[in-house]
Amino acid sequence: MGGNLALVSGGLDSKILLAKFKDDIGHALIFDCNRNNEVERALEHANEYGVAPIVVKLPWFDSTKEYPMRNLIFLSYAISEALKNGVKKIYYATHTPPDYDKGYYYEDCSPGFIGNINDFTKKYGLEVVAPFLFNTLEEEIKEGIRLGVDFSDVQICNHEEGNCGACPKCMEALRQLRYCGAKTFPHFNQTIYSVDNTKRKELMLQWLPIHEARLYTNNRCQKTCDFCSYEYSKDAPNEELNVEQWFEVLDKLKMLYIRSIMLSGKEPMIDDNIFPILHRAKELGFQTHINTNGLTLDKYKKLLICNPPDRLLVSLNYEDTYQFIDIMGMLNRYMTVQPYIVVNRQNLNELENMINSCIMKGIDSIYIRFVYPSPFSHKEEKAVIESLKKYPAQFQVPIDYSEIEEWEHYDKYLKGELIREENVEFTFVHNFCQAYWDSLTILHEGSIVGCAKHTYHSWNEMREFSVGNILRMSPKEIIMKCQEKIQNSDLSMCLPKY
Repeated sequence: MGGNLALVSGGLDSKILLAKFKDDIGHALIFDCNRNNEVERALEHANEYGVAPIVVKLPWFDSTKEYPMRNLIFLSYAISEALKNGVKKIYYATHTPPDYDKGYYYEDCSPGFIGNINDFTKKYGLEVVAPFLFNTLEEEIKEGIRLGVDFSDVQICNHEEGNCGACPKCMEALRQLRYCGAKTFPHFNQTIYSVDNTKRKELMLQWLPIHEARLYTNNRCQKTCDFCSYEYSKDAPNEELNVEQWFEVLDKLKMLYIRSIMLSGKEPMIDDNIFPILHRAKELGFQTHINTNGLTLDKYKKLLICNPPDRLLVSLNYEDTYQFIDIMGMLNRYMTVQPYIVVNRQNLNELENMINSCIMKGIDSIYIRFVYPSPFSHKEEKAVIESLKKYPAQFQVPIDYSEIEEWEHYDKYLKGELIREENVEFTFVHNFCQAYWDSLTILHEGSIVGCAKHTYHSWNEMREFSVGNILRMSPKEIIMKCQEKIQNSDLSMCLPKY
């Protein structure tokens, strides 16, 4: 046997391993465990990288069952094969993914496990090499992108019909691939979990990964704005999670591989409870954002400077708006400050002054949306957006989903492409899939709610979209309940008609 040996599964990890170490690998050891098209994928990968395959059938392996410590079986055979043929290295593409039910790591993917194996094999001049052992999946994927790996033919999960697109493994892989900027993606069989196989639910399951959580840290605000999306709160219970409970929420969200936390409210900075929550989120490695009305910016500016979020989103929608802009300009030296302007008939004539005032203070990224439901015609909205192109600033403009088919970017949107016109980037909101699958919303008392299709007019209406209380659910239950909610919901108002 020439060259070293690698365990090759047809999955993402082992394909990146082959790409990185193909010059040092002579044979790919492939185990046929009677699971979907795993062997077919592994053979394709071995052929792609010029590595000779060795297929070992395990007829007793039941693909419907979970086998604890199964990697011990694979490595035992690999060690025997290596010793028989004088091989010095066995390449093993493992890292340490958390168990979604219990929150701990698989033992046979752990550093201790590999260390113990090597304590034995070094007596025979053999080493089990696990180059990704201490890497995150994100780091692994970035290395794959650097090496030019094509991810379109990798196997992610063990569903009998192919990659399901809905289990934690598929979710994690797709989320990380998108976040890292991959150009190719595995094929996902989105129809597996749909109820009626309509294109709406197929599209929704395609967008499954959750990357952001919005935390409504309280149910209090100094203002009663007519455009506010928190109308439900007038009859909501007063009970609010305390800081320690929010810590527990953050720990649970970390287990879901969520990357970004938006601290919102009603008004998150109405008191200083927000700052220990912000600090804990940063400690856990989340990207952090605060969405505030700005009324306490002066009061809490020192705390913000000492413990800055990645982004501070400030509403400029009041008669005293201009007093905030000076403070925002100062804070922009320490964090990204982004004004948030809701365009309506009352402030349309003032829009130019507000934008120019922000630019003069060095703020060059502005979030602008039209009040919902919009009082403007499609033609009027287009004219406002066109006027933004004259400013030396970048704008983000969400477009209401109900109007999406009127926009020329509709086809790009369905493909998930970034939509930009010069200095204006478009996103689309108020659709069920964005709410449930692109992000989770945790209400002030712990309920998980998703749908953002319109303003909720009562607490009971809001609760209809709840999947439970996060403090009483495991991460796996959260995912399954969200999936169940999608399957049992009428999506006719939420996704495009085909």
